[in-house]
Amino acid sequence: MEETNCFIQNEWDTLNKVIVGTAESWGDVPSAENAVDPKSREHILAGTYPTESDVQSELEGLVRLMEENGVKVLRPVVLENLNQVFCRDVGVMIRGVLIRSSMIPARSPEWNGINQICSELPTSNVLTPPAEVRIEGGDIIPMGNEIWVGYSEEPDFSNFKTSRTNKAAV
Repeated sequence: MEETNCFIQNEWDTLNKVIVGTAESWGDVPSAENAVDPKSREHILAGTYPTESDVQSELEGLVRLMEENGVKVLRPVVLENLNQVFCRDVGVMIRGVLIRSSMIPARSPEWNGINQICSELPTSNVLTPPAEVRIEGGDIIPMGNEIWVGYSEEPDFSNFKTSRTNKAAV
């Protein structure tokens, strides 16, 4: 298997390779109580939650645009009845090192969709934080010589599903 070379130093350099999620077989619309974020909950309650086919169409358009511009697009393995649209959240790549996110239990199966892609990285470049450190990829932004981290402090971290990076991650 070819080893994957990834080196992300910031959010504005030329994008060469990216993982784009999938909406294929994403399962039923969740109940409002099981929504993993406030915006999803809002759309579930309003009856405006997007359809699988609409989201698939949007993602395929994104993939086409990226490929037309020379970006190599990787896709997760489709897992039945699992929303894999936001696969960026499951980890963060900083300067060639993948830091696995500490996903909330409802989202942890998403790793299975990108394990094959991640297995192409040298094992020494994949880090799993200790249990007390909670990280979500979307909360971490590499910015050259700085890393910006959005996090929640207690009691918010325990009270809100959207609080996915804690102070211990900093």
